[in-house]
Amino acid sequence: MKDLTQCLEFVGFVKPQSKVYSLTRDLHQLPLVFTLVTLNALQYVHYDTFLYSLVRSKKEVVLDGPHFITGFLTIFKQYHNSNFMKYLMFLSNYLKNAVHAGQLQPQGMKALPPEVSPVLAYLEELMRFEGSSRDVVCQVLGPYIFDNFVYQTPT
Repeated sequence: MKDLTQCLEFVGFVKPQSKVYSLTRDLHQLPLVFTLVTLNALQYVHYDTFLYSLVRSKKEVVLDGPHFITGFLTIFKQYHNSNFMKYLMFLSNYLKNAVHAGQLQPQGMKALPPEVSPVLAYLEELMRFEGSSRDVVCQVLGPYIFDNFVYQTPT
């Protein structure tokens, strides 16, 4: 079986998201660290409406959206599955606080604040790459935010 796996990986028949390794202990701070890394990385990517994907915003940036998402999904699949849901909860908490802070502005809020657009686009891509529906995120975030989401460039 080991030889067959190596041969399949050599010719490209490999899906890293499906590999799961067992761990001895749960890393409780992993979702929080990944949330902070994600929020920092989203400064360097933007959603391309032509490609319908996250792409790097400048040529000198080596970060690319699909590779970033695939890397995170691979790490989450290798660790405890509960960490992925905690990660989604942390990102959802950030979005809820950003929307709430946008409502406190004196001019009022008729649309979502522009700083939440990259995070919502990231969550859409994350669910698409993971193979799940948006309902997974809507369980922790609520469907009303995704229903009102139209990507806008942060200013």
